[in-house]
Amino acid sequence: PTPSQLEFKNQEAEQLVGKKILFNWPKGIGWCVGTIKERNTDARRTMKTSVGVEKANFFVHYECDDETVKHVLKLDGYDGDEEECWVLLELTPAAAANAAAAEEAGEA
Repeated sequence: PTPSQLEFKNQEAEQLVGKKILFNWPKGIGWCVGTIKERNTDARRTMKTSVGVEKANFFVHYECDDETVKHVLKLDGYDGDEEECWVLLELTPAAAANAAAAEEAGEA
């Protein structure tokens, strides 16, 4: 993601809605797959983080417990392996082509 896609209330954040992420939950929970459901535009929705209270930037739905939670997704937590790190999950070009072909075949 770009820095502007992660800024609170930035319209570019809409590009991440619908994307899947892998998030490393603390306290031994570990990695879980979630889907970014919406961006937060309400400044009252905040979270305690390691640097203080910050505005949440996204709401993510997790299939493992069928819960939607607010997040402060930041670049400094991207692509790491520590707790509260995260990554975007994207199809490889071959997998994307196969998915598109399967979708097209289903519409025929």
